[in-house]
Amino acid sequence: MQGLFFVKIEGLNDYFKPIKHILGNLQETNKNNLPIYLMEYVWRQSFIDKMVLGVNNQVQLKNNIQSLLNFSSETLLDHISVEEKYIIPSLWKRM
Repeated sequence: MQGLFFVKIEGLNDYFKPIKHILGNLQETNKNNLPIYLMEYVWRQSFIDKMVLGVNNQVQLKNNIQSLLNFSSETLLDHISVEEKYIIPSLWKRM
């Protein structure tokens, strides 16, 4: 799902039309914090045992670790409901 959060909305296939407004709103209102919200959401899932972070440098790694150590108990993603067919790439229709 991460890729969908950062892609340009106007470039999305019509398959994603029902969720374009959700993605656009998230991108617009949370430009600077969206990566942190996504990371925190994954980190809090009980079925997640480990998480792999990709970083470009030591500063990014430190910032990511600091964010996880100070994560909030709730994120904006907790209030969004999207059908699995949009979340799981293997369920996407051929484009």
